[in-house]
Amino acid sequence: MRFATVAGVILVLSLCLGLACGPELPPAHDAGTTAHDAGAEASDAATSAADAGVETPDASTSAADAEVETPGAGSAALDAGRPTDAGSTGHDAGATVADAGHGEFDARCPGASRVITVAPSGGGDFKTIQAAVDSIPANNPAPVQIRLRPGTYAEHVDITQPHVCLTGDDAESTIITATAGTNIVTGGTVIVTGADFSAASITFENSAPNGSAQAVALMAKGSRQQFLDCRFLSYQDTLYVASGTQYFRRCYIQGSTDYIFGEATAVFEGCTVNNVADGSAIVAPRTPQSAPYGFVFLGGSLTATPTTSPVGAHRVHLGRPWGPYAAATFIGVSMGEHIAGEGWTTMGPNDLSNTRFREYDSSGPGANPTDATRAPRQLTEAQANGYTVSSVLKPWAPGYSNP
Repeated sequence: MRFATVAGVILVLSLCLGLACGPELPPAHDAGTTAHDAGAEASDAATSAADAGVETPDASTSAADAEVETPGAGSAALDAGRPTDAGSTGHDAGATVADAGHGEFDARCPGASRVITVAPSGGGDFKTIQAAVDSIPANNPAPVQIRLRPGTYAEHVDITQPHVCLTGDDAESTIITATAGTNIVTGGTVIVTGADFSAASITFENSAPNGSAQAVALMAKGSRQQFLDCRFLSYQDTLYVASGTQYFRRCYIQGSTDYIFGEATAVFEGCTVNNVADGSAIVAPRTPQSAPYGFVFLGGSLTATPTTSPVGAHRVHLGRPWGPYAAATFIGVSMGEHIAGEGWTTMGPNDLSNTRFREYDSSGPGANPTDATRAPRQLTEAQANGYTVSSVLKPWAPGYSNP
């Protein structure tokens, strides 16, 4: 914003201070044990090459502070029959956009010291998201909002700076899309390694078609990264929560095989997780042994709305271990009939013996708590009560977790 008078500057400063300033592995995953393990070694080499400078969560931090091109314009195959959101109609975080006008502050980015507007057709500060990101210094000390005008942003985006807050007006109309490569170490439509990152009301899409193997829509790799009313669209390996801590609220995550995977500690609250095609499992954690939590799902639903191939009844497993100490917990989640009766399955050399796969109060046709595999993994009510956003992500309290 530009102000003509000193009085105007004082007024803005005053306003800023007022802010809160089947069980059979699919072929793509079978090449070299699995496609992850085709990248598991790369990702192990990843954990030094791609993880340079990013700490893997450990018990001392309670796993909380461990510190891309031909676009498909919305990918018709992915979009077909896709629900509009995950039980939310917009970008309500208990706060609304202050003004749709250029440069106004947004309550979804509390404490923002600067607002950058991106409009693909012009009229903003930049036409591309990456140009806006590149305008932020590497050692950025305070929240900066990048507001995206409605449109399709056909680009790969890499965000390394801390304190970036990326917002759209609506996830249905604000889409970042690319046909990014199939290497989970370097690939992905959007890669976020900056700490203290926020995103609201945006679609992250890898427009690679079904059968393209690994096609990451978002790689999240850093501490204290949160997402509200966002959509993540692809088939295999849609959402790579690679390391650090993440929080997802009222998000829609779509894929086929292992489409939520990684080493991070991540909470998914009130999210819709949808199989858009048949696949072996929904989650594939590689939780470090020292981390007390892996993926925690609180409420929400597991659905199947196929677009390119049918999703058979009792075909899709809740999860399988990318690493031997994989941790994933589903509490109060509604499960469709596509969920396999036994719930959990193995991956390559990793069996279920050391995994920390848990459930409590599952409902719907996919719930089967008396199955021989699932019964021993049922939590008691007292144990389930210990799985809260604050306990899993402590000492971080995500701003988007507030009503």
